[in-house]
Amino acid sequence: MDRATYYATRPRIRAKARAVFTDDAGRVLLVRLRPYEGPRGAVPHWTLPGGGVEADRETPRAAARREIREELGLEVAPGRLLALDWQPGAAADPQADPATGRDTAVLVYLYDGGRLTPELLDAITLQEEELVEWRLCDPAQARALLTGPSWDRTAAALAARERQGGPAELVRGRAAG
Repeated sequence: MDRATYYATRPRIRAKARAVFTDDAGRVLLVRLRPYEGPRGAVPHWTLPGGGVEADRETPRAAARREIREELGLEVAPGRLLALDWQPGAAADPQADPATGRDTAVLVYLYDGGRLTPELLDAITLQEEELVEWRLCDPAQARALLTGPSWDRTAAALAARERQGGPAELVRGRAAG
């Protein structure tokens, strides 16, 4: 088997890069995606700012910076890596959420976006093609708006932000191992 054929048969993963921003009160910045027809229908979907890594042309950190600029209109360099979250594909994990329609694994990089000053909050300009609104949420509000794994991932990243050391290693938002 030649090299190209071999690589074509290998499993693939996708990657996402997200940023955890908070304000001075510790509220988390969430964005709501424009509803689209997906596996769960047209439902409001809240998430952290960020999106897909264009792996053929950028690193995850560069993707986070690009997504922050595109989605929020802010020119902010991502801080340290807070967490890595492995989201198994359906073939590898019978407990994978079938509502996502995901057949490949996704590795989510969560970077520290930093603290949003009143000036930065005033400067937020949403990408209207993808996003409908943004909101600062205390932990209870964020937990209510996010999916279970998204909240778990966000909570782990916030906890990692407060301690020294490397990023949290997660599987579906929960501590690995």
